[in-house]
Amino acid sequence: MRADDYFWQLLMDNMFQGLGSVVRLSGRRHILLAQVMLKHDYRLAALIAARVFEVILGELATRFDVERVSPKKGQSPSGALKDRIKRDRMLERLGIPSDELDDWWEWRNDAVHPDREISQFNASAFVDAMLNLYTKTTRPNGPAC
Repeated sequence: MRADDYFWQLLMDNMFQGLGSVVRLSGRRHILLAQVMLKHDYRLAALIAARVFEVILGELATRFDVERVSPKKGQSPSGALKDRIKRDRMLERLGIPSDELDDWWEWRNDAVHPDREISQFNASAFVDAMLNLYTKTTRPNGPAC
C-alpha cells in the first residue's frame, strides 16, 4: 500500500476533506498549517508561508492606500508591490524594519520557483516571520488569506 499512488491520493484527499469540514482556512490558520507542515515537509510549509506573504502584501497596500505600480520588465506584480512597500517604509509604521522584506522575498522566491531551493532553516525562519508579520498587520477581521 505504501508504494501505491492511488492509495496515497485517496489518503491525502480524505485527510484534507476532513480538515476542510472542521475549519475554514484563513490567514492565521494557514500559518498554523505551515507550522505543522514544518515537522513533515518544510518545502510545503514554505509554499504556504509564501502565499500568506503575498496576501499580506496586498492587505498592506489596501491599508496604506498604495496604488498598484506597473512591474519593471521581468518583475512580477507582487515584486513591484514589495518594492513599493519597502521604498515607502510602510512596515516601519508597524515596528518592522523594511529591510526584512528582502529576506522574505528571497525566501518566497526560493519556495515557489522550481529552479531554486529553500533550506529547512530558512523555511522555518520564513514561517516564523510570517506569523510575526501576520500578527503585526492583522486588523480586527484580519487579512483575507
